[in-house]
Amino acid sequence: MNLVEAQREVARLDGFLYGAAAMVGCIRGYSGSAYLIEARDDAGIEQALKGFYTWNPTLAFDGVERLERGLGSLEFDIRPFIVRQTPRTSDVDLSDLRAYLSFRVMDMLSLILDGRRHFEVFRLNSAPRPAASECVFFCIKADAAWVVLQFNDDIPYLEGLARET
Repeated sequence: MNLVEAQREVARLDGFLYGAAAMVGCIRGYSGSAYLIEARDDAGIEQALKGFYTWNPTLAFDGVERLERGLGSLEFDIRPFIVRQTPRTSDVDLSDLRAYLSFRVMDMLSLILDGRRHFEVFRLNSAPRPAASECVFFCIKADAAWVVLQFNDDIPYLEGLARET
């Protein structure tokens, strides 16, 4: 898949993650997104993300975790972030919904990754800061780019704004 096609599929995945996160009824509280970052041989994922977020010079991470089973781990690890909670949904139904949506994400990723299955996958958590969004990044190295899935819990940030007014 060429870069333009990959960007189109990533944009599709981005919309899917945003919509799934909005299902909880707290549209501004949680969000999900997907994007590509150029991969440079001399820079790891931490440097790549910091370079992407130049407008946020205080961005820091609470370590980098390599997911041992790669994409197999990713499918399970993203589940609690795709849909955080839903009103009036049983635990079983929520688990089933998360499993289905994570399967759909993996299906979309297989198109972006051109059907290849073995990749290094990393998880990064933003370092805790008062009144700041809590972000979790899942990053997949794919040749000349990183495919990034980002999940935000913006409630601490919104509560901090409310305290300021």
